[in-house]
Amino acid sequence: MAKREDDIRVPNLRFPGIEGEHNSYRKCFFKDIFLFSTGKNIKQSEASSEFETPCVRYGELYHMYNEVITEVFNKTNLDKSELLFSDGDEILLPSAGEDPLDIGSASALTVKNVAIGRTINILKPAQSNIYSPLYVSYYINQKLKKVISTLAKGVSISNVYNSD
Repeated sequence: MAKREDDIRVPNLRFPGIEGEHNSYRKCFFKDIFLFSTGKNIKQSEASSEFETPCVRYGELYHMYNEVITEVFNKTNLDKSELLFSDGDEILLPSAGEDPLDIGSASALTVKNVAIGRTINILKPAQSNIYSPLYVSYYINQKLKKVISTLAKGVSISNVYNSD
């Protein structure tokens, strides 16, 4: 029987000087540690380095950012009441792309108060200090990217939704 991705066991590791439950790994499912949402629409014409409110748009995840976002390059002029803002601990995944493998590309957004654009799946921690966004981003990119790409639906444009 083939081993499924959710059957992976992570060893309990102990680090000197650190005691208690925070010093070990345990098996978790995404639904147990993340709250899922999507961003709000920010059109290309509504984003520029000249505007006021920092933002990350869907297409930028492919071309401007890698596994960790520590600086945001674009801004928007939309009314703040129309936007969804980061807390600085989100994992961003494009929800659509021409290649299903693109959809599994994760970026840890470490900057607070950034407007997050539409067509982005947002994974937020269900509890504070439950995970390291940097670790999760690298883990998704290295271990889960292919698994996520198999969930893609569509012919010319592939989509993966939070419900997947």
